[in-house]
Amino acid sequence: MMGNKMKRLSKKCILEGYSGLKSAHVIESKTPVIRCPREVLVKVQSSSLNPLDKRMADGYGSNVLESLRIAQSGLVGSGSSSFPLVLGRDVSGTVVDSGGDAKSGF
Repeated sequence: MMGNKMKRLSKKCILEGYSGLKSAHVIESKTPVIRCPREVLVKVQSSSLNPLDKRMADGYGSNVLESLRIAQSGLVGSGSSSFPLVLGRDVSGTVVDSGGDAKSGF
């Protein structure tokens, strides 16, 4: 579904540590790819950081987030850092690609 007109780079706001939003900055990275059948890829028109992102930047929920990251990636015992974390879960845009099990009409 992803056409040639879509940029191959994307921007994301990453958090490098739990020292508040001063440890967050925007970077360019490769456009994500669909890895799971229920995922969708969204060409984001706009996004924002919300109060939960601010709290996460201050360390709120860091133990739970680390446990989820380890469970999802299978990195148990790897000693891998949990950073950078990607902030900003409020987005609007257009779905440009989807996994085979993603539902339409949402």
